[in-house]
Amino acid sequence: MSTTMSEAVIAGAGGDELEKLPLPEQFAAATVRLADIKMFQDVDDKDVQKSLFVDEVPMPELAPDEALIAVMASSINYNTVWTAMFEPLPTFQFLKQMGKAGGGSGAMTSPTTWWGRTPQVSSCERGRPCASGRPETT
Repeated sequence: MSTTMSEAVIAGAGGDELEKLPLPEQFAAATVRLADIKMFQDVDDKDVQKSLFVDEVPMPELAPDEALIAVMASSINYNTVWTAMFEPLPTFQFLKQMGKAGGGSGAMTSPTTWWGRTPQVSSCERGRPCASGRPETT
C-alpha cells in the first residue's frame, strides 16, 4: 500500500485503496500574488513568467456538498495567461465576492437537496446546455 495519495495514484491504485489514504495537507498550484497586480501597468511586454508562481497551498476543508477531484494533468491556457497579466481585471476581487478560491467549474449538487437521488457533478464550461441554464451532468 502506498503512503501518500500521489504515490498511490502514480502506482495505479484503485478507489478502495485511495479512499483509505489521508488527503495531503497541501499541494502544488500555479498562483499569482496580490502584491503584483500593478506589475504590468504601463508595460508593453507582459511576461507572465514574472507573475506566475508554483507554490504549495493548503488543502481546503471540503463542505458536505463538495467533491475532491484528482487532476492528473493540466496546462497553461488563455485563462491562466489573462490571470497572470491581471487582465482584463485582476481576479482577486472576484474571489472575495465568490467567497472561495480554488479549483474548476464543477459543482456537486447537495445530497440533502436531492433526496433519494444520487448526487451529480455538473460541468458548465461553454455551449448550449450552459447557455440554457441546464449544465451537463455526469
